[in-house]
Amino acid sequence: MEGMAHLEDSLIIARSDDLAAALILAEEAHLEIAATAEPPLAMWGAFDGDCMVGTVSLDDYKGLPIVGRIAVSRAYRGSGLGRRLLAALEEEVLRRGLPELWATARAPGFFVSMGYPVVVDGKERDLLLSECSACRQYGADCHPQAVRKTFRASTSRS
Repeated sequence: MEGMAHLEDSLIIARSDDLAAALILAEEAHLEIAATAEPPLAMWGAFDGDCMVGTVSLDDYKGLPIVGRIAVSRAYRGSGLGRRLLAALEEEVLRRGLPELWATARAPGFFVSMGYPVVVDGKERDLLLSECSACRQYGADCHPQAVRKTFRASTSRS
């Protein structure tokens, strides 16, 4: 994995509006994409040269701030790129002063390791998972969990 770390270090993470490239990555990761999806509130891409190899988005889902999608190209998985992308998203959440960030996690272990505990009950959990049972992947390839990270309000004063 020595070569992978070198590749990962040369990547640039930046705000992006290339939704088409992000959707290609999401499809490659077998993420379900809603046909009527609203554009994200904000989106980042990880770029190797001009090629997007990872993406994450901040979306609003019925009033909840959520990780809309997070996807990393197969060649870069396991390199820490997903963690870097989620960290970029969390910086935006803090900048916006949002108190929390939710996700419908296909890989809850990743989110738990990033400080997002699994939410086992509540109206927000039920809302996030409400459409999952209609998905063709549900129960076969996907066993989603609702996760949430709470952010403290800044106590620094300018």
